[in-house]
Amino acid sequence: MLSRASEAWAYARESARALTEWHIGRDPGEGEPARTWRLATDLLALAAWRVAGDLGLPVEDVPLAAVAGRLGDARVEGLLTRGHPPADVPGPPPGWRGILRRGPMLARAARAVVERHLAAAVEDDVADETNGGAPGMPPALWGDRVRAVRSAGLPGTVPAWREAAELTLDQLADIGSRHAARHWAPGSAERFAAAQLATLVPALGTSGTGGGWLPRLRGLAGAEASLTAVTRQHPPGVGAFGPRLGRALVSAQAALHPAVTLAGELDRVWARRPAAQSVARWERQHLPRPLRTQVAGLEDMVAAVEALMRRIAGST
Repeated sequence: MLSRASEAWAYARESARALTEWHIGRDPGEGEPARTWRLATDLLALAAWRVAGDLGLPVEDVPLAAVAGRLGDARVEGLLTRGHPPADVPGPPPGWRGILRRGPMLARAARAVVERHLAAAVEDDVADETNGGAPGMPPALWGDRVRAVRSAGLPGTVPAWREAAELTLDQLADIGSRHAARHWAPGSAERFAAAQLATLVPALGTSGTGGGWLPRLRGLAGAEASLTAVTRQHPPGVGAFGPRLGRALVSAQAALHPAVTLAGELDRVWARRPAAQSVARWERQHLPRPLRTQVAGLEDMVAAVEALMRRIAGST
């Protein structure tokens, strides 16, 4: 089992890689100049890890602006001479000698990553001055940008959750049209699944305005658990459970799976919420536009699953 410091360093490295990948549009360990970006990414992780230790915060709660401040040309040597992070973290060891030798150049590359994410955080901010308490955008935090990157995907690409959701909607539409034309009829297993899944979650979708974002996200995690139970009980193509509906449910489960991780992470962030921070202010800080888009899009998909399940359950 890793120590707390080792866990923090492992998260810093993994998340710094995600932030760099979003910035350059590819894995920092691939292409040219791969070594430069690997070293810059580890320097970025080190800066975040140092700030977290100095401020007594989890790495995900570190302000991005504070990380940028540690990446000035003159401060790189100080980051490295205070001792290295734990060495028991899985993965290739950082190239500390190379970082020290090329420090200022790597710091500029790492700082550019942070500065672009600071700008993106402003673009993704969803203002709510009516209910948000103090005016102005809350500080952009490291973990919130990592979650935003996961929800949005790399620039110019479609995130995995949306691909799975769109596939699910296409499959559901095909089943619905075949069912309406009597070209497909549900068997006993499909009717059983429909009875279990007809009311997955209060799906507000893109037009929804009620309910907090975190409860809505928890609802999606619950829908994923229901889908998992049904698909495991009736695996696609096995026994009486037909592959057509089975594929759609498995695809829906895949689309919802990232919401489970997201809900768990934000539950932990919520547990650290300052008592004086309003719910709306907290949501503004920790649920930027990409996360809200993901929640609403998944709710739309869940609503489509529910609609088909109700049709199947009510058919004769």
